[in-house]
Order: sequence, then C-alpha cells, then structure tokens
Amino acid sequence: AERTEEGWQLKAPFKIADFYSNSPQVGYCLSADGETLLMTLERDDSFGGRDVYISQKQEDGTWNAPQNMGSVINTPADEVSAFLSHDKTTLYYATQGKPGYGGTDIFMAKRTGSTWNSWSEPQNMGPEVNTPGAESGFFIPENSEFAYFDSNTGSSGSSDIFRIRL
Repeated sequence: AERTEEGWQLKAPFKIADFYSNSPQVGYCLSADGETLLMTLERDDSFGGRDVYISQKQEDGTWNAPQNMGSVINTPADEVSAFLSHDKTTLYYATQGKPGYGGTDIFMAKRTGSTWNSWSEPQNMGPEVNTPGAESGFFIPENSEFAYFDSNTGSSGSSDIFRIRL
C-alpha cells in the first residue's frame, strides 16, 4: 500500500517467480529504493528452517525467483526479520542458529562483493541489543540516529519495541 493525501491506496500485488514457502510463517523487507526484496522463507533449498532469500525487481515489474543468501548467513535454525540498510551493503537479521545471548539474537553482516551470497561473517549486535530472551525486527530509518527492534525481555506484554542510539 502507498500513503497518499486521500489515505492508503493498494498497489498491485507482487508477482514473484517460483514463489512458495514450506512454512506459513514468512517475513518480508522491501529495500528503500523498492528494487530488492528480502524474504525469510522455508523452501526446499533451505539449510534448515526459514532462511533469508533475496529477489530483484525485473524491468516488467515482476520479481525473480527467491535466491538463498547462502550458508554464511543461513543456519539449520530459523532466520527471521531480515532488514537491508539503505545503501544495500549491511544486512541485519535475527537467528537462533548462531551463538548468542538468548533465544533469538540480532546479527549484522556486510556485503563483501557484488553478489548477494558474498557476506562477512555475521556479528552479534551485543548485549546492548540482545538479551537472554528473544530479539528481532531490527530496523534503522533513513538518516536516523536510532535503531528500533523488538524484544520480549523487559516488555510490558509478550514483546515490545525498543530504541537504541546508533
């Protein structure tokens, strides 16, 4: 949907080639320029549960088939809540499959080449973000000095949104 002066207007549905997920739980993140779509899906070529996949917008407005972002990013456990920085060089995501502080930790990796499966070793965002509980949904608004994420530690319900200064 797109916000206009009249309110929210629905846009055309995304047409993604060979789209399927073996799990009803999926996640999406559209890049700031609208040309790259990250998805957390469970597919036949996943390393375990849900993995981070990428799809690129084609000239005709459709999207190419989801491509697994590789074993540096994905693990035999679930990866969720992928977010791509505005310059498309930094990936933030949550996983249970790497050592951390709790159930699901937020990690960051840098793209090391021109392809989408060439990444630095993911780094845990540390105890300023991650707790013994579960964190996910890391997001940095453009030109912001803050990042936002959700956590079930210290929340007033099942999970709350927290803010951290960058």
